[in-house]
Amino acid sequence: MEEALQDPRVNLDCTIVVDGLPIIPEDKKDKFLVLIRKIYAKMPIVDIHIPFAEGKSKGFAFITFDTPRYAQDAKKKSDGYALDKRHRFSVYSIKEFDEYEDISDEYELPPYPEYTSTAEIDNWLTDSRSRDQFLIRYLSKAEISWFDQVQRVEVQHTQSHVDSHLVWSPWGTYLAVFYKSGILLRGGDNQEEVVRFPHSSVRYLQFSPNEQYLLTYSESLFQRNSLTRLWRVAGAKSIGTLPVSPRETQIKWSAHGRYLAYAIDRTLVVVALPDLREVLRQHMPRMEAFEWSPADETIAMYLREDKALPACMRVIVVPSGVVVADKNLFDAKTCSLHWHPKGHFLAGKVELEPQGKKGGGQRGSCLQLFSLRERDIPIVEVLMEDAIYALEWEPEGNHFAILHGSQIRPQCSVYSMTRNAKGQITRTFSIEKVSANTLRWSPAGNFFVLAAIGSMQSGTLEFVSVRDRGIIGSAQHMLSSDIAWDPSGRVLASWVNNQRETDQGYRIFNSRGDTLVSQLKEYFTMFAWRPRPPSVLTAQEVKAVKKNLNTYMRRYEEEDNIFRQGVEYGAIQQRVQQRADYDAWRQRKAAEAEELKTLLADLDETLVDFVEESYTELP
Repeated sequence: MEEALQDPRVNLDCTIVVDGLPIIPEDKKDKFLVLIRKIYAKMPIVDIHIPFAEGKSKGFAFITFDTPRYAQDAKKKSDGYALDKRHRFSVYSIKEFDEYEDISDEYELPPYPEYTSTAEIDNWLTDSRSRDQFLIRYLSKAEISWFDQVQRVEVQHTQSHVDSHLVWSPWGTYLAVFYKSGILLRGGDNQEEVVRFPHSSVRYLQFSPNEQYLLTYSESLFQRNSLTRLWRVAGAKSIGTLPVSPRETQIKWSAHGRYLAYAIDRTLVVVALPDLREVLRQHMPRMEAFEWSPADETIAMYLREDKALPACMRVIVVPSGVVVADKNLFDAKTCSLHWHPKGHFLAGKVELEPQGKKGGGQRGSCLQLFSLRERDIPIVEVLMEDAIYALEWEPEGNHFAILHGSQIRPQCSVYSMTRNAKGQITRTFSIEKVSANTLRWSPAGNFFVLAAIGSMQSGTLEFVSVRDRGIIGSAQHMLSSDIAWDPSGRVLASWVNNQRETDQGYRIFNSRGDTLVSQLKEYFTMFAWRPRPPSVLTAQEVKAVKKNLNTYMRRYEEEDNIFRQGVEYGAIQQRVQQRADYDAWRQRKAAEAEELKTLLADLDETLVDFVEESYTELP
């Protein structure tokens, strides 16, 4: 090898070593050189040197090309080339051989990397009292606090000088922080840095439902070809870009994060993760909206009316694109799609064209209700004589609630998807003339709240129970900006942000409207409960828990009482200790005053009187 490298015909920068050649006799060298030149015909060869020993080749050759670039291309393209069944090329550069020459024949154990502690990002889920957390922003601070109905609020982490937007990931594992240079994910008890995603001037992010991927969007003038970028969260590895912007079109993840769908040029496109391989493309010039099922790889869409074609709702399966449900809609003006959180049902809230002369009649609406878990997917239509302003599904159950009628004092109606003998669904109960423009179900089901978000006249929160078929409690929070149930569905938060001049801060209520916490904060900008990951319990285990719920309730009530007594006892002990410290301080100061009087008594009687008159015992 060394002799061959000393050959003046070998230019190290332009030369590659091709191993795996057949061993040939020296009299066939010329014929073999012709074969080699044919293999590398597209790359200008300067010289080929084949070492021989005892009349036979050594099974490798040095091939020198015109330039180093040709040598690199030859190495890249011919490495692994199969000459026949027994001979496959292994191609190396001279520098690689130098590295191999420096390798010791004796094995040396590589240095063991020094252990460095990392943030335990799931540690918050192991809280002994199973408490939930929430995030607030006010002034230039961000606070993450624990909450339960015994100890109320306990601040767990505070971050100062926070002037950027904050977003929880879908399972609450990460807290995403926006910076000029990109996105930072924090986690752990102290919200330590976990990973960074470099994307300058980022304005938007969207996690996949399983937190494996991240979509970011930038408005930087210097990144026109990569404005919408996709990342793998583990390792912050960029996996590609999308040719669309979330500001211009809908970009939505499938339930389990396997697919990503977007609309471009009136075409629905679905790509698979992580290679962004296109699995479905359907041209749909009438498509106005689409929504993934929260549980399955299916898409619901609304197609507007066009000439002789009526509007319709359609459900397709991904990636096959097979239509599993289709419903024509006549006189439809608009339609919004509402999936049940478990994917059991789909509702289409349809606004109908006004009836009567010149379209000046009463405006009506209807509901198109799909039962996705039943055979042939039956569809039930519910006609309404008035407009529907809000529709929400019960997360744990088969009810849904709507606000309809007058916008000032609407009616709230609750329906069950259990059909009667005629195959129709029935209204469970109604509440007349509520002061609300929003309704939100508790994640645990049964309860929902009616609220007037952003109302200047009313700050009423009315708590409704399906089991009790009516309002079970109410509360007041004037000028409320928004509301949100905690992940357990036991308490509701309402807050006023800095868009209002007064009463900025948040309140927390139980499911009957009793105020548990009320905090005023200056320049209050954000409140967000920390989401929880999906339960790992099976359906049978959940059923067993519900069956023995009373037993668990008694046990947890006992634990709460013990903890409450401990908190109260601790507060009493703290006050007793404070009183004892205060009394000891008084006695110490009184003793110091007496000592001073004794020292001064021999000097001047007047000075003693002055000390007595000026000394006042602390209250």
